[in-house]
Amino acid sequence: MDHYRLFCLAAIVAISLVLPLYAGAGVGRGAFDRRTALRWVWTCQLAGTFAGLMVIAAPFPPIVGLVMATVVCATCLAALRRRQIA
Repeated sequence: MDHYRLFCLAAIVAISLVLPLYAGAGVGRGAFDRRTALRWVWTCQLAGTFAGLMVIAAPFPPIVGLVMATVVCATCLAALRRRQIA
């Protein structure tokens, strides 16, 4: 495996570590439900796993998997933030 694929995999792992920390930090506030937060986090983790598999096995450039993981994690962070504020 070349260095570019390894970098993309490491970046996906680093991006996916933010979600559990962010969800855990907001559990005690308002109407924020821990069960709902964990569903969002696990959904994003599964999408990150799929993106990692795309980086490893897909015939197209690994940046596609990294971009997909970034978009999914940003969407999940936005959803978690909306639930914390509401």
